[in-house]
Amino acid sequence: MHALWILVLCAAPAPTKLHVFPTSVDLSGLRDRQGMIVQAEFADGSQREVSFDAKWTLDKPVAKIVNAEVAPVADGTATLSIEYAGLKASVPVKVARGTQAEALRFRDDVMAVFSRVGCNSGKCHGAASGKDGFRLSLFGYDPEGDYRRITREAGGRRVNLAHPDESLLLTKALGKVPHTGGGRVKEGSENHQILKRWLEAGAKKDPADVARPERIEVFPKEAVFERKGGTQRMVVRAYYSDGTDRDVTRFSVFIGNNDASASVTEDGLIQATGPGEAFILARFDQFTEGVPVIVRPGTAFTAPKVPAFNYIDTLVQK
Repeated sequence: MHALWILVLCAAPAPTKLHVFPTSVDLSGLRDRQGMIVQAEFADGSQREVSFDAKWTLDKPVAKIVNAEVAPVADGTATLSIEYAGLKASVPVKVARGTQAEALRFRDDVMAVFSRVGCNSGKCHGAASGKDGFRLSLFGYDPEGDYRRITREAGGRRVNLAHPDESLLLTKALGKVPHTGGGRVKEGSENHQILKRWLEAGAKKDPADVARPERIEVFPKEAVFERKGGTQRMVVRAYYSDGTDRDVTRFSVFIGNNDASASVTEDGLIQATGPGEAFILARFDQFTEGVPVIVRPGTAFTAPKVPAFNYIDTLVQK
C-alpha cells in the first residue's frame, strides 16, 4: 500500500508556472492586511491553489505571514518570496503607519459590515420602503443618508452612546431583541467588534475628505479545475480615492450563477462541483467584478467501440 502511494505521488504532474496574486502589497495602518493567493498552473492549463503548501519568506521583518495573509509589523519595504515545487515568485511589500490604528470610518467599516451581512440588500432594509420601520440605501449608495437615519431616528434607541451595548444597532444585529432578520452578526466576531468600537468612539460622522472606493479587483483572474472536488479562494481588493488600497474580501458578498459546476461560500471559497462553466461575482460597495470558472470532466473522452455495421451482410442474413 505504501509503495503504491509513493508511485501515485511520483506520477503526479509537476506545475509549469507559479502565479501569485496580488502582485504587490501596500499596507497602510495597523488594521490593514492583504490576503494572498498562490496558484500552480500545469501543462494542460489546469490550475490548483497551493497557498498553504508554498514556502513564504520575507527578507525584512516589516510584516508577518499568517494563514496566507500579510499583516504589518513595522514601516518599510521588503520582498516576499514564494516557492513551490521548485518554482519561485516574488512580490514587493510596502508598509506605512504600520503601528498606528486609524479611527473606524462609517462608510469604510460600518457600512461594509451592513453590506456583508445583508442589511442593505433589497430583501432587507435596502428595500425602497425599508423594513420594519428602518430604511438603508440599497448597497450603501447614500452613506450620508444612512448615517442620519441610524443616528437620528428612533429617539436615540438605535444608537445609545451612553450605553453602546444597548444600542438597537447592536442588539438587533446580534439577535438579542426581536428582529425579523434574526441574528446577522456573531457575538465576538470582527463585524461585531467594528460596530461596537464605532459606537464606543462616539458613532462619529466621516470627515468630508474621507477616502472613497473607486473600483475593486478580484483575484485570481480565472480558475480552471482539472476535475470536480477542487477549491480556490478569492481575494477582493478595493482601490480608494486617496491612492490607497485595502483587502475587502471579508466585507464582500459572493454570488455564483451555476452551482452545478461551481459554487461559492460566503467567505469567497470556490468549490468545483461538476464539469462545466460558471461565473462567480464579488460585490463590495457599489462595485461588482467576476471570475470565470471552468471545471473539466477529469478524464479524456474516448469514443465507445461499436461493432461495424455492414448493410450487405445484413441483407444476406435475411
